[in-house]
Amino acid sequence: MLIVKPGFQTFSLAYGFVLAGTSLNGLAFVLTKFLERRDSPLTVMLWLNMITVLCFSPGLHGVPEVPPSPWLIGLLVLGPIGQYLGILALRRADAATLAPMNYARLILAGVAAFLIFGERPDVASILGATVIFASCLPAMRPGAGQAMLAGKASEPRSPEHTAPPAAG
Repeated sequence: MLIVKPGFQTFSLAYGFVLAGTSLNGLAFVLTKFLERRDSPLTVMLWLNMITVLCFSPGLHGVPEVPPSPWLIGLLVLGPIGQYLGILALRRADAATLAPMNYARLILAGVAAFLIFGERPDVASILGATVIFASCLPAMRPGAGQAMLAGKASEPRSPEHTAPPAAG
């Protein structure tokens, strides 16, 4: 709430859209982890983009043609690169470890908004960005993902909690 600061003085349908979009994005994140176990990163990207095109193509009827611009070209190039790198990350780390890193997008978007549009963050936004950054640090420790999935603290397990060796 520090970053978004909606206040909730008035209900807006936009809050529902953001909540639904975030929930679906989280589901897609987990499903991508399942897909990457079986298929290559490029195959996963193909499936994700094919499904997206099929689902949203009917909505393109009547949309005016968008002239190419450097921003659009950058989006078309950098979007797939980011998606590919995200799939590679899921291949090499637990989803629970990587999930907090998604919040770093808020910080990067704030920096970009400042550099490109001249938007200045207020104190609450800076405080929120600091909280987000600090919350990502524990997740970057080796083995943090397994500890989060197991619901355990990140402390080493004591000998009495380990399984005895299997008999011969």
